Amino acid sequence: CIVRFRDGDIELMLHRRLLVDDHWGVGEALNETAYEKGLVARGKHYLLFDFDSNEAHRRTRLLANEIYAQPLITFDYENNKFKKEERYNKKVPTSLPENVNLMTLESISQNQSPEIDNLYLVRFEHLFDIDEHPVLSLPAKISIQDFIEGFFDREIIYVHETTLGGNRFKDDMLKERLYWNDNSGFQTGFGSRSLNKSNNVTINNYYIDEIELQPMEIRTFKIQLSML
Repeated sequence: CIVRFRDGDIELMLHRRLLVDDHWGVGEALNETAYEKGLVARGKHYLLFDFDSNEAHRRTRLLANEIYAQPLITFDYENNKFKKEERYNKKVPTSLPENVNLMTLESISQNQSPEIDNLYLVRFEHLFDIDEHPVLSLPAKISIQDFIEGFFDREIIYVHETTLGGNRFKDDMLKERLYWNDNSGFQTGFGSRSLNKSNNVTINNYYIDEIELQPMEIRTFKIQLSML
């Protein structure tokens, strides 16, 4: 909780512990304990100061994503008897736009029946909302082929867009959306928004190359790659 009582002062409440009820609806004292001692919440706080609202939104969005998606560093024995597999290309020739984040990159081959080799679930997300930045809030275009093939150093066999959860193909889902008649008698509904018209993608036999992300949009794809 952050409160500003007057210009130039900021009060930041890091943790709240009370020995008696403060009569704000809880009905008991906020006194969490462990090993006969009161619990203390600790964390990191980042304060960003900007006079330009566009720059403030840019720094906040990018810093939040950087903090949330920090890499997990692990170590292994040098003489590990198991074979080390080079899954990813060390140099990525094509990077994503500044306003796009690779949200998910997960192997799902073992989840298929029958099992499909080199199948991945990939999600891209647009980091900015409408009117937060004059440039970064605009729709972003991505070449899936350039990015994924450069990342894995393999060729794409097919790309198929799915629903957000990755459990259904998006074009199949759109066909089953509800329809209704409006006051003029014209039939409309969610299903009237075709995959081609609503998302500006190139589709050819389940192969999608360039996609467009609207502000704050997340899109999910199943991508199968060739063998090494």
